[in-house]
Amino acid sequence: MADRMETLCKRILNVINEHGLRSVCDYGCGDGELLDYLKSENPELELYGIEYFAKLKMEDESDNYTRIDRDGDAFQELVGSRKFDLVVSTHALHHFQYPVKELRMIAGMIRPGGFFDMFDHCFDRDSQPGYARSLSSLIGEVTSALRGMYHRHHYTLEEASDLMLAISGEVVLQEAFRLDVPEGINEKSAQRNLDRIQRMMDKIKPKWPEFWLNIFIPLLELDYKTIETTGVDTAKMLNIVVRVDN
Repeated sequence: MADRMETLCKRILNVINEHGLRSVCDYGCGDGELLDYLKSENPELELYGIEYFAKLKMEDESDNYTRIDRDGDAFQELVGSRKFDLVVSTHALHHFQYPVKELRMIAGMIRPGGFFDMFDHCFDRDSQPGYARSLSSLIGEVTSALRGMYHRHHYTLEEASDLMLAISGEVVLQEAFRLDVPEGINEKSAQRNLDRIQRMMDKIKPKWPEFWLNIFIPLLELDYKTIETTGVDTAKMLNIVVRVDN
């Protein structure tokens, strides 16, 4: 059974091979796992990685791709450069605070006729564990916003497709699909979420004023109880590919 990253990379490679693409940037590259996989499958690719979150930036250089600091001069030079044949984004769209602005900036890094290939979690109404995960993303958006932070809920395919209108181009693929999730992955994801929620409650209960506790604790308890009762389903994804205009 293919793992999550292998499945996404095979879809990306289909776009690369179909259109003869060479220069590829992963916007939100994390530890570079996706780029390392692409390089192993096609050593001729010219690969770049930009991390969206400062806390996830890796200090070590890689032989497989060029790492670009989003806060550095090299990134500023990319904005509007129309440099890449393909920009890939995985699990990042729901983190964009200003998605229209961010998507237009990304489009400005893509050559005329190049592609933007976006993957993210998909709002799931297919099962109780799917609902639990979607509800958790909604609660996460509310609690983050109230703390002055930012995290959107998981988009439906229709919502994500609407955001792609920010890019001047043609949508050539838009679909929701389900990953083959290895045994035990959903259970591990549920436990990570339960641990995260419990840490939040333990942290805020001794410190926060009653007004805020009366808002946050019921939301967190609802999140915890729902996941504890039903588990979560992490399989549903969305994939949208846009060909950027000349």
